[in-house]
Amino acid sequence: MSRSTSSAERKPRARRRFGIVGKLVAMVLVGTAIVLAAVLAYSYFTARQLLQQEMVLRVEATASSVSNQVESIQAAVQKVTQTLAVTMEVDRTVSQEQLYGLMEGVLSSDEGLAGITVAAAPGETIAGATDGCFSVDRWNESLVRNDMHASVASYRIGDAYLLPTVLGTPQWTEPYYGEGSSQVLDTYSVPFYLGGGTDGPRRLGGVVACDISLEWLGEVMAMLKLGKDGYGFIISKNGTYISHPVRSLVMQDTIFSVLQRRGDFALRAVAQKMIAGQTGIASFVAVANNIDSWMAYAPVPSTGWSVILMLPKREVLSRIAALSRNAGIAGGGGLVLLMLAAFFIARGIARPVVRLSTAAHALAQDLDAPLPQFKGHDEVADLGHDFGYMRDELKHRMTELAETTAIKERIESELRLAADIQQSLIPKTFPPFPDLPEVDIYATLEPAREIGGDFYDFFFLDGQRICFAIADVSGKGVPAALFMVATRSFLRSLMREERSVARALERLNEQLEEENDACMFVTIFCGVIDLGTGECVYANAGHNPPLLASKDGALRVLDKPRGVILGVQPGVTYTEGEFTLAVGDSLVLYTDGVTEAMDKDGALFGDERLREVASASAGGDCRRYVADIRAAVAGFAGDAEQSDDITLLVIRRIEATEA
Repeated sequence: MSRSTSSAERKPRARRRFGIVGKLVAMVLVGTAIVLAAVLAYSYFTARQLLQQEMVLRVEATASSVSNQVESIQAAVQKVTQTLAVTMEVDRTVSQEQLYGLMEGVLSSDEGLAGITVAAAPGETIAGATDGCFSVDRWNESLVRNDMHASVASYRIGDAYLLPTVLGTPQWTEPYYGEGSSQVLDTYSVPFYLGGGTDGPRRLGGVVACDISLEWLGEVMAMLKLGKDGYGFIISKNGTYISHPVRSLVMQDTIFSVLQRRGDFALRAVAQKMIAGQTGIASFVAVANNIDSWMAYAPVPSTGWSVILMLPKREVLSRIAALSRNAGIAGGGGLVLLMLAAFFIARGIARPVVRLSTAAHALAQDLDAPLPQFKGHDEVADLGHDFGYMRDELKHRMTELAETTAIKERIESELRLAADIQQSLIPKTFPPFPDLPEVDIYATLEPAREIGGDFYDFFFLDGQRICFAIADVSGKGVPAALFMVATRSFLRSLMREERSVARALERLNEQLEEENDACMFVTIFCGVIDLGTGECVYANAGHNPPLLASKDGALRVLDKPRGVILGVQPGVTYTEGEFTLAVGDSLVLYTDGVTEAMDKDGALFGDERLREVASASAGGDCRRYVADIRAAVAGFAGDAEQSDDITLLVIRRIEATEA
């Protein structure tokens, strides 16, 4: 069997630009790269979070360390101060020299103390001096006595005196610069009382105040290892800088004033958290070096201070970047090794597939081309076996297709011949009686398939009478066509033997009913018209009632009498009807393929549309009449497939002069 040359045979296959090996390798690498990127990103953000947590823990530890040192110093100072206060209460005979000696002994035993002051309450006498005020200060390596009687009034308005005397309890003051020095001091003051019992009512005798230097705080913060550009500082409970690398800020500014000058209003809430004793972390541009940093803070519970650590982001993140870089280098090396492994694996998988692809191309040109053989029982081997099975099945199917095609062509040829024979059995020459000017006849038959079951017929019974009929056999195709041929032959024979149309249909029913094992039937309308008078006698065996149209468009439906269909039951009788076909009138006969024609939505053309067209086209010649009806049906159906045979027959009486 010959076949045309395909474009695949005429042209070689294009070279693959990106074969299965490359695709497999690319898919593996892309998938692995996505996973690696996700892991690196997760590691980066996890490490960043861990470092932030580490910073918080670090500043909390620093705050705890500072708190412990402060508390140890404060405890010692509180004990010494309270002891001196008790001494002033119980020993009213102490002299000035004894008092100075006592204060100098305390300062000598504790280097953390910067000074001691004993100030009398107004009008009270201590160490033999009314309104006395005695002070010993540490100056460089020496202890200096200060007689402060003249300035006792100004001392009494300071926090060191007012806080304990007003509140009645020992108090720590806010840090401050010592008078005439650059030291940051903090003072613990204890009130002492005189009198009571036989000495009269208990009254305020004065205040004992011990000063401690906070210079050690700077040394503690400087010892912190916070990287190249990191540093720490401490603020008091109202936000004042107690310790800071920028000395100009110490005891001169608060963290709120610095934020105000820099316009960092968003960080005011963070500063408020600091003085409220909270722990946290925030982003901040460091004051000391103007570097974008993490600012971690934690409280010193014993004093209400806050410890703040400034850690440059670039130094913190550089550790994470180094970890990510090392992980990326390791991952990149792994990707290279994975690419090599994927390449060799993919090439091993793709090699047999490429062989099968080449064989498939060869099979497209020659089904007897050899196929590669594969060992084993894996998917590639199964695919090779399937190719062989496909080739054998294709050869078998092609043989069957050739045989089926030959049979189909023979059947189609026979159907075309049968259709030609069927068409030859019905009148198709118009006008059929050119020598008879009294009558105009035109008909059309359009089968839904190659051959159908409808038919129409008309023929002379004698020189004056014409017999006409239209019929519709049940079913379609060859069986309906054979039944139609038998019906037509019997009808022509019986109409020439019988004078009665009804009697002819009765005999036709008997002949069709005999040995009708297929249970087929036929509807038929048959009549005889006298061309001289126009009188017409008819009988109807279950067919659609014809339309009698006058030349002015008036319609009459010939729906009575009507009998049962032919070929179903024996012993059926039929009744005849009569009408007169006047000059100019038309008789329109049709099958149900006209009224039951459907559009694409399944709607029917129907009797009303047919009657409208029949009325509008009345009075014209029969060919035009049939064309108008057929055009109306076609316009209604549109693109919908024809579902039944369409048959029309129109008979019209005309004047001889009109012909």
